[in-house]
Amino acid sequence: MKRLSIDMLVTAEELPRPLYHSSGTALFAKGEPLRVEHMELLREHRIEHVFELEEDDSLSQFIQNAKYLRIPAKDLMTTHKIAQPIYSADGKLLIQRDQNPTSQIKSTLVQQKIEEVVVYREGIKEDIALTIVAGKREIEKKHNRKMLAKMALKQAKMMLSPESISESTVDEALKNPAELVVKPEGESVDRLVSTAQKVRTDDDKKEYVEKYKDACLLTKQLYESIAKGELTDGARAMDVGKQAVYMMVDDKDLFCNLLNLSKSKGDFLIEHAVKTSFLATNIASALQFGEDQVLEVAVSALLADIGMMTIPTAIRLKDGPLTESERIKVKSHPAAGLSLLRKLQNFPKTALFTVYQHHERCNGTGYPKQLSGDKIHMYAKLVALADVYTALTSDRPYRQHIKPYDALEQLIKEASGKLFDPEIVKGQLKYLSLFPVGSFIELSNGQIARVISADKVNFARPVVQPLFDMKTKRPLPATLSIELARQPKIRVVRAIDHREIGAEDSSGF
Repeated sequence: MKRLSIDMLVTAEELPRPLYHSSGTALFAKGEPLRVEHMELLREHRIEHVFELEEDDSLSQFIQNAKYLRIPAKDLMTTHKIAQPIYSADGKLLIQRDQNPTSQIKSTLVQQKIEEVVVYREGIKEDIALTIVAGKREIEKKHNRKMLAKMALKQAKMMLSPESISESTVDEALKNPAELVVKPEGESVDRLVSTAQKVRTDDDKKEYVEKYKDACLLTKQLYESIAKGELTDGARAMDVGKQAVYMMVDDKDLFCNLLNLSKSKGDFLIEHAVKTSFLATNIASALQFGEDQVLEVAVSALLADIGMMTIPTAIRLKDGPLTESERIKVKSHPAAGLSLLRKLQNFPKTALFTVYQHHERCNGTGYPKQLSGDKIHMYAKLVALADVYTALTSDRPYRQHIKPYDALEQLIKEASGKLFDPEIVKGQLKYLSLFPVGSFIELSNGQIARVISADKVNFARPVVQPLFDMKTKRPLPATLSIELARQPKIRVVRAIDHREIGAEDSSGF
């Protein structure tokens, strides 16, 4: 581990190696930019030195030496704080992490013949390191906001007057091949999305969950307003779309993990709309679409199921098979969605196509028009994939969700059967991986891990964070994540449902 004076650091687009605080806390990940503002932040908090991991160094050893102290159990004092949980020989928990040992606990440890324990070193100023990490995240957010500030839908792409919306006008517009074929244009949003491993605080994780909840609330208000027939400004949908793009650029993997948040009870329509929009945003970025295009996709996906507001709740939430008349009613929601959009102003023209066509399938087996191939708008194909994945991985009144891996495996098979566009499925894999970000897997080394990032080249070997050791039946301390693409001896044994783990929504991130 090399000790570096911050005066030796040079601002760069990408750091060749990660940098650490003396407490062992990661300040900058490999591949992250080092900006002038970052240097000012370090000096503001009187950080004079940082540590750089070299090729032959052990990060876990550095963290152990920086944060922890191993002492004889007989020397424990009540002022010490336990750094690792202590178990008896039969697996019974004797003392939890972050607790101060009592004299009784000390006696128990001696009786159990536990010779050494790990405690936190005194004087470790980890709070300063976490403050720097939080400050660095704010710098990145401001930087990305500037880059995306110009993002606004062009007037040429805005729709016709609301009163002109109908199935016939949309059908007529879709006869123009230029409307259907969408190629990346403008500066790609993907170029702003960092591939470096993020250093996150608990506040970062909470912030993303709160933003997700805010998006759900805004979408609920939007849907209800449109359903009531009130003339509604589409700027609300634009706000949700822009927030989705900002969140993805700031932290793509934490953004992807929002798709795995615990599902709410009752009516799923709003959460489904938001998650579909979030996933569609990811896919559009992975396909190298420009800023305006990604925003169009986000808004179009958010509005895709607006027509479901016309379907009676008793049908939408029915916990058994639908009757033939009920199925016909549900299949009417694309056309109903077009009618509802007559009350919406200022939204992208492409939302019309997405609302109307997102249940069409590339092989002509979808609805309402049984269109196929290049007769379906590109965005509708994209949103169709996001819509189905979100539905499969979410609980419904008539079935439980399936594992993210199983859902993706099903979509890959259906793409080979021409149900979905294979290129769009590849786009989803670039950001989610075959074992989707946020899902759990068992590794061949006996560990349970959470997928925290995708490998854009090797979809089956993502970046993971080990959480639990199956051999010892004990949780694992937070350590360096594993890039499976660089660890050929470690393979994925199976995908695991989150209900087997009982882990928190942000565990591993």
